[in-house]
Amino acid sequence: IAGAFYHIGWIYNDRDQFAQAIEPLSQAARLRADYAEPHQELGFAYYKLGRSQEAIPEYQNAIRLKPDYGLAYLGLGDVYFNQTKQYAPAMNAYREGVRLKADNATAFYNLAWCYNELNMHADAAPAARQAIVLKADYAEAYNELGYANRMLGGQQPKGSARAQQLFNEAIAAYREAVRLRAKRFAMLFTG
Repeated sequence: IAGAFYHIGWIYNDRDQFAQAIEPLSQAARLRADYAEPHQELGFAYYKLGRSQEAIPEYQNAIRLKPDYGLAYLGLGDVYFNQTKQYAPAMNAYREGVRLKADNATAFYNLAWCYNELNMHADAAPAARQAIVLKADYAEAYNELGYANRMLGGQQPKGSARAQQLFNEAIAAYREAVRLRAKRFAMLFTG
């Protein structure tokens, strides 16, 4: 029966009926204490409803019940990143999430953004590159890569070969971001 309630809630979430998803998912979690999936879906429903203070503990419950639940880590990262603007906890959640579920370009982009925000530019660049590997036309990831390389170049001795290399990589990444955004903009009008 817990599974049936979970699937009802999942369908509501899939149909963007997040408020309707809460009761069946809560029922599934009450009926089966070791069932991580309803907590993850509850976290998602609360997140989509803008109720971050309820989403966070649901994602944490899902992770507690299933420590290798990459999707729950990514959801927790989304709440911290998009709603509470807590970038250190978001970074930690994304880092674990992409370790377990390495196919999410947005999570790698958000991780790069968190690293840059926390002045961890040497970590931001590889995360941004991975976002680009997963989604070649990801203008925002190129922008984060450019920023990371610009900041890293500024940390090098002025005029050094390494500084020059990083600044050149930053310029190339920024140019690609501009090119991709222009292409996206043009497609909107020629569509």
